[in-house]
Amino acid sequence: MRARVWSSDVCYYDLSYALKILPVKKECMFLIAVLPIFFQEMVSLSADSFINALALFLTAYIFSLVYGSKAVESKNKYVLYVLAALLALCKVVYVPLVFLCFLVPNEKFRNRKEAWCCKLFTIGLAIGTNIAWTMVGNIGAAVSASGEGMSQTEWILKYPWGFVNVAYRTVMEFGDNVFLEFLGNSLGGLNIKIDELPLLFLGAVMLLYAIIPVGKTGIAIRGGYKVLSTFVWMVILALIWGGMYLGYNEVGNYLITGFQGRYLIPIAFLIATSLENKHFSVDKVDWDIYLYPLIGFVNLYSLILVFTQMSNCY
Repeated sequence: MRARVWSSDVCYYDLSYALKILPVKKECMFLIAVLPIFFQEMVSLSADSFINALALFLTAYIFSLVYGSKAVESKNKYVLYVLAALLALCKVVYVPLVFLCFLVPNEKFRNRKEAWCCKLFTIGLAIGTNIAWTMVGNIGAAVSASGEGMSQTEWILKYPWGFVNVAYRTVMEFGDNVFLEFLGNSLGGLNIKIDELPLLFLGAVMLLYAIIPVGKTGIAIRGGYKVLSTFVWMVILALIWGGMYLGYNEVGNYLITGFQGRYLIPIAFLIATSLENKHFSVDKVDWDIYLYPLIGFVNLYSLILVFTQMSNCY
């Protein structure tokens, strides 16, 4: 119990500080942190709560270095190294997040050599830490599902385009369900159902904040930054899919099964930044006066449904 409380406190302070230092799209980060599924992960015994907070904090820290007015100092580099190593000890699929350090302009460092040394060392540290942890834990490479005559890995290498088609069919088949799970329509062991309408409305608001190019900070995300952000979250998504296909599906399975919406939490902010459209504009409105009541209603309503359905089980 003490470990659970400690983990929740760490996640809370991680996210609060991430929101404080994040220079762009604070509203998107905030909306991710108040989703019903995020609250469930925060209070569960799963280690995903720590991973989610750490991934979002690392992303926010890198963006603070990118858009901050101050130069990158030694303490900033040390914090980046620690965050990269911690993330590498959690889940290998989220290690590509450290490649966001390439967003930090070289001009923020004393010289180009220092900039490249810092970025390459951050990436090398994350990869090296994960490899060392894997060797110590003796968990080896991803487990291949059993099959006659051919392993899952061999099938993917022999039919790479076939795996692309599998991924496409998976998106077409489960895309809407995964998005709803990300918002929180299936809590608990996916057996506690929450009405979709208020969650979809909250998702639409999140999408609106993602598309709007300039928020309260007055900072728009550059096109090149969006390209790298998009590449990173797509690589992470491919790694998650590949891991699920290798470990939990039969050889050459028609679809990738086992993927859940909560796996999108660490990359949700990057997805939001990649959706920004400079040609989309709205009249300046104080959205906050509508945002907070909406969040309160959705979460209170979800909590009531959770209590109601759980009480019926006993």
